Amino acid sequence: MPYYDSLLGMLSVWAPDRTQALARARRALAETEIVGIHTTVGLMRRLIELDDFADASHYTTYIESVPGLLGETA
Repeated sequence: MPYYDSLLGMLSVWAPDRTQALARARRALAETEIVGIHTTVGLMRRLIELDDFADASHYTTYIESVPGLLGETA
């Protein structure tokens, strides 16, 4: 098992409102390319497209409750 911090990077966006922040996050995730390791970028790209995420009605076990969301993560 490799010895490294599992948090290799973090994406943080800001905008005057949630709609604009989500648009910035979508763009940043679309431009994100990480090679050589498995990441959750694919999961984040799928998650940010869901209406429940956009309107902030997701909850702590939301990811596990959405069929197919946990597909390929990279």
